[in-house]
Amino acid sequence: MCPLVLGFAPDILFMDEATSALDNDTEAHLMTLLTERLPHCTIVSVAHRTTLDAFHDRHLNLSVPQVG
Repeated sequence: MCPLVLGFAPDILFMDEATSALDNDTEAHLMTLLTERLPHCTIVSVAHRTTLDAFHDRHLNLSVPQVG
């Protein structure tokens, strides 16, 4: 994903569970790389883990009510 994204330098990057298979350290390294190399890119990420929160300026938390 990274070489392709960095080669195109998009204005908006959508990431849907893109880091779900990564450990926390690798995820942090990837997000640091993306935010440093694409400073003017808007990154929209969908994730179940909250570890990405530190890399975003705004957050929208959608939660599903518990049944039962």
